[in-house]
Amino acid sequence: MITQAALVVDRKGLAKKLGDRPKSFALFELVQNAWDAPGVTRVIVLIEHHGNNKCRLYVCDYSPGGFTTLESVYTLFRDSEKAADPEKRGRFELGEKLVAALALRMTVTTTKGTVTIEGDRRTSGRSRLERGSSIEVILKMTKEEMVQVIASAKRLLAPAGITTFVNGVELPRREVL
Repeated sequence: MITQAALVVDRKGLAKKLGDRPKSFALFELVQNAWDAPGVTRVIVLIEHHGNNKCRLYVCDYSPGGFTTLESVYTLFRDSEKAADPEKRGRFELGEKLVAALALRMTVTTTKGTVTIEGDRRTSGRSRLERGSSIEVILKMTKEEMVQVIASAKRLLAPAGITTFVNGVELPRREVL
């Protein structure tokens, strides 16, 4: 008897279906996850040219715990810790997987270790952070698309209590009424 995976995701096919979305969606997914991290007070976002038609997105949160489990980096539709909280942005355990499908390389480093997804391969590493999580993504992106992503990022409003920097410039925060 041969046992095989019950479901398979064609990463290239998924990336193709996501191809018409503005590239800023990838940044928004990563930033919303950083803002949703328990106890986060600071988020750093870097958007940089990374060679010919490539862009580096880097999002780092300073939450005390980082990812609860590394499996959440690559496991689709598992029960989300955010699902019951209406103030959290992500509930479906899907966002960073969509980003990973588009990425040439995505590396997540957290308090539990490191996961790198490159093409159809996933590797784990022992590098850890003392607190929080960082996600580095290399995406195919023209300079024009990168300019649009930076402009979109600057329009974000950071939640109250979370200081957020985009390429070294602090985002405005919403004032609680």
